[in-house]
Amino acid sequence: MFERFRDSLVNPEKILYYRKDSIFRVLFVMLFYATLMSLFMIVDTTTFDGLNIPTKSEIQDTLYEENIDCQITSYNLVCTEEQSEMLFTYFGLIDFYIVSDETLNISEVSKEDAYIVLHEDTIYASTYGIVYSVPISTISEFEGLDLNELEANPELVSEPLITGIENYLLTNKTFLASVLIGSSILINFIIVSILSLLTGVFIRARYKVIPYRETFRFGVYVSSSTFIVLTLMNMMGSSFIFILFIVIFNSRQMGRLNMAINKAMKK
Repeated sequence: MFERFRDSLVNPEKILYYRKDSIFRVLFVMLFYATLMSLFMIVDTTTFDGLNIPTKSEIQDTLYEENIDCQITSYNLVCTEEQSEMLFTYFGLIDFYIVSDETLNISEVSKEDAYIVLHEDTIYASTYGIVYSVPISTISEFEGLDLNELEANPELVSEPLITGIENYLLTNKTFLASVLIGSSILINFIIVSILSLLTGVFIRARYKVIPYRETFRFGVYVSSSTFIVLTLMNMMGSSFIFILFIVIFNSRQMGRLNMAINKAMKK
């Protein structure tokens, strides 16, 4: 495992020696890269010990500024009329909605990848189309929440929201961390698979005499530098410099692998 990781980064021409690797070894390497790309999520969720000050400030700053004629009574959202409003947003990544329509179509609430919806007696969380729900009663701090106080006393709304969310996350930390980490690894494994398959197709198109099962292995190993850069992007955020690194590193690795293949074919 270490030799493949080292050679794929430092000596990509040696990838030729691994073209006969078993599919299980290749899948294990792909799982390793998927886990590595999920490193930020793993560290962030396992070390979570409560909402930090910037997060609490973000909730307070983005809180809806006009009164919403709704309140939570007996753990049930009660409104005078049907409406759908975004109550606050979490750094532009997760939006929190209040929906009082009689029927709820969760997919039509928002076009974002991740959002939370409070409807009747249930809280729904949608992440990339996967919906998870819990009763409002699981967050006791939400009881008595009066959204008519948004204009006059926003703290009366933000404080129970923040405290309730924080306590729920801490209480269910193990389960939520497992779901988030598992989802992250699965999504990254799909990304690794797609990139490896495409790279294998490109190599196969150039060297038709090489079976695809071998070019696929080349695709996995030669893309190692790309997976490393994607890991850094997940940890530090996307930027043009990282995209430039991917282009440079991938071109270098592919160039050296092509030279090795050409040399081997001439023998």
